Amino acid sequence: MTKNILMKYNHNRLPITSDFSSFFSLLERSFPLKEFRTKEGQQSLFLQEEYQLMLLKNTEDAVLALLSYWDFPGFYFIEHFAVDPDFRGGGIGGKLLHKITQQAEKDIFLEVAPPSSNMAKRRIAFYERNGFVLNDYDHVQPPLRPGSPSIPLRIMSYPQRADRKTLRQTVDILYQYVYQI
Repeated sequence: MTKNILMKYNHNRLPITSDFSSFFSLLERSFPLKEFRTKEGQQSLFLQEEYQLMLLKNTEDAVLALLSYWDFPGFYFIEHFAVDPDFRGGGIGGKLLHKITQQAEKDIFLEVAPPSSNMAKRRIAFYERNGFVLNDYDHVQPPLRPGSPSIPLRIMSYPQRADRKTLRQTVDILYQYVYQI
């Protein structure tokens, strides 16, 4: 069994070209085009002090999973979380998610599709098994790339349900810093 290596990147430590390429490739394989930025848009995020990236790699340098998040003064916001399809179901995703929940001394928020499809329900159930709570609050993610539509989503929080005021304040910060509208 090979040991997995956790790599962390932020504005002080930018990913090397091969790590960024692997990160972006996993985004392309894991998300619909409308749910992530262009390559240039993703690269520009590393200029933002709050943007952080964790990559879980094996000793052969293959990226097994990624977790990108924003570290704001009052909370973390997980923007993207994905496990390579060849490694799903083996507990890697849970371990990476556990890493951020254990380091967090503040609330964590993330967006999910509403529970209207089996896949969306499975994703929500995964997060719930890891301590997240689905909040009763509709949310719209602005377009992440030119020509893409807005996306209706729901917000999950860790470690407990968030009240409407907290969610409104969180969304205001997301719109200002993450989506820049």
